[in-house]
Amino acid sequence: MAAGQLGVTSWLLRLITWDGVLPACIVFAPAGIELLFPNNRGAIELAAVLLPITAFWVRFSVGKRHIDTNHCGPAVRTFQLCVFCFGIFVLVFFDAAITLSHIMPQGALFSTSADILVWGIIGAIYVTSMAIAMYPGRSAKHDEEFWQDGG
Repeated sequence: MAAGQLGVTSWLLRLITWDGVLPACIVFAPAGIELLFPNNRGAIELAAVLLPITAFWVRFSVGKRHIDTNHCGPAVRTFQLCVFCFGIFVLVFFDAAITLSHIMPQGALFSTSADILVWGIIGAIYVTSMAIAMYPGRSAKHDEEFWQDGG
């Protein structure tokens, strides 16, 4: 498969869109909880535990499906799955912090440059992990076209 073309567009599209709706749900769920249960700090705290765990399993099932259908060999897929699990595990902390931010004092999440650096590192780890995990491999279809066109 080494002779096939890499679908860079497919890779970038998969990287950007694979987890599109879930982050919006994580961001807006605490506001919905606040509407349903006003002034109930415990409901937000419970959501800060349950939402990230639920999101982890949703991401895992969708991401595993992406990895299982890519054009990589079994060893690469196993590596991708490990990197993917690490990336979404890191994201659990971000999801919990975003949920808890609804009950934190204003500016508590990004109050210092050290906070911004830590969150930037977490974001970079996540994006790098997803870039590796969502790599689609070289398509067999492209391999056939490559060899039919004379290599």
